[in-house]
Amino acid sequence: MKRNFFVAVIWGVLGLALPDSLPAKSIYVAQTSLGAASGQDAADAYPLTWLNSSANWGSGTSQFNPGDTVYLVGTITQQVVVAKSGNPGQPYTIAFYPGANLTSPAWSTTGAINIGANSWVTVDGMGVGVIRNTNNGTSLGLQQASYGIYAYNGTANGITIRNLTINNIYVNVAGAEGGSGIGMYIGTSGTNIAVYGCNITNAETGVALLYGGMTAQNFQVYSFCMTGIYIHHNLIDGNYLWDESADNYHHNGIFVYGGCGDNYLTNIYIYNNKIGPMIGVNNTGHIFVDMQTALGAINVFVYNNVLWTTNGAVDAPKNGFIVAGGMNCYIFNNSIEGGNAYGNGIMTGGSNVFLLNNIVRDCSIPVWLNSGTAVTACNSNIYSYKSLNPVWLGSQISFAQWQAKGLDTRSSTNDPRFMNISIGDLRLQSNSPAIGAGMNLSGYFATDFSGNARPTTGAWDIGACQYASSVLQEPVISNLQYSSGTNTATITWTTDVSANSIVNYGPTSAYGMSVTNTAMGLSHSVTLANLAPATFYNYQVQSMDSSNRLNASANQILATTVTGLRVLSSP
Repeated sequence: MKRNFFVAVIWGVLGLALPDSLPAKSIYVAQTSLGAASGQDAADAYPLTWLNSSANWGSGTSQFNPGDTVYLVGTITQQVVVAKSGNPGQPYTIAFYPGANLTSPAWSTTGAINIGANSWVTVDGMGVGVIRNTNNGTSLGLQQASYGIYAYNGTANGITIRNLTINNIYVNVAGAEGGSGIGMYIGTSGTNIAVYGCNITNAETGVALLYGGMTAQNFQVYSFCMTGIYIHHNLIDGNYLWDESADNYHHNGIFVYGGCGDNYLTNIYIYNNKIGPMIGVNNTGHIFVDMQTALGAINVFVYNNVLWTTNGAVDAPKNGFIVAGGMNCYIFNNSIEGGNAYGNGIMTGGSNVFLLNNIVRDCSIPVWLNSGTAVTACNSNIYSYKSLNPVWLGSQISFAQWQAKGLDTRSSTNDPRFMNISIGDLRLQSNSPAIGAGMNLSGYFATDFSGNARPTTGAWDIGACQYASSVLQEPVISNLQYSSGTNTATITWTTDVSANSIVNYGPTSAYGMSVTNTAMGLSHSVTLANLAPATFYNYQVQSMDSSNRLNASANQILATTVTGLRVLSSP
């Protein structure tokens, strides 16, 4: 702050007017004040009360200005409130300093970060930031609806949420009547909404874009519209925990909903996401985009996504891995693994629908078209299925009947030969029939799931991954070990290439809980907190490199201690 004040004095002495906008500055905020409490660095951070006071948001030299960045420092246990809107090209940015986290027993339904109806706001996890609950779930101390980030009520433009981990928002027990847990809830009208580079686990829905309020019985609809929605490069898993016999939960990896009436969504881009394997079978889709009205969704692009499960009996979605439709719907180059012939692959409806270069393996019905769907092009797909009638068109029909309508005439029903289904590695083996069998769609996009360039001319490979990227190996995990205390355990391992760190853990090999560190490195260390003493836990480590190549360890067992002694009994 002192440096900016000095600049202002010099300008005044020279008789010159201050510039329209001050140079962007960094401000540091912690739960309570640190050091000199000047906000100039992490050791001298302002208290959170400074940031949560609207009087400190504005255009003054000592205020949080549009274009500035506030870095959150350390553990913060109170809600961060966005007080005002930034400007186009000069958003208010709330970023996470290394080690920063927003931690609560249970955040409320207005979120750990409440953006409200403000525009031009960026939340940047910087690859290290975490939002989490520690005591919210079926078998935990609290059972309440909880959201990680909340933006609602009004017209909000230019909201960006990136490089952030959100976990354990609601740790539900499969089959139980759990509460609502949503990683990000965005329910405003507006333009240019972007969510990318995020990792969301243990939430009913990872990313929810909802227009209109929902009651227990119906949707209350308003005249909302949004254009320019970008959701990409996210990892989402764990929604299966909301499965229960009454089928009450509409849980999804990504949920974009415009309701009905006068609501509509335009220019929706959902790409390069990896969702699964444990999303669930109740009324759900890995990716679910509004199909309620003809104007519900306009210009929908869903491409380069990897959607998978290893056990379709419990984790194949009831509606479809991709549920998307509306006016002008483009579903390109997605790779879907159904897990032994369960669930629908792609469910779509609306007008001017394109289904090109997709792989749908082991789904009960690879393609489901709602009544009245107008398909413009459907070709160069691979459907590997076990049903005699794999297409729904008012009723199930055979693949030959489907081709007789002039659709999928260049498609095949061969096994696509994915690299390693058990860990969600849906790259192509060298003998895959998908290689060189796809249409060139370079007029729409130019890279694959891993960021590798697709050919500018000539045939593409079918699916999310070009074979050229398939020959590259996933990170090699080695030196896996753990140390434990009474209520904590630290798990360490190394990889041969720079990668992130993920630990899935729980009382059984179904896990149910996860901790992620998105920072890239060769040496990995993840600490699990709030463990029960003298207890055995199953765990698995995963690492993904910058090209989205993922590797996972086999299931492991760890034991917490009691009064410093190792538990000796067997699990």
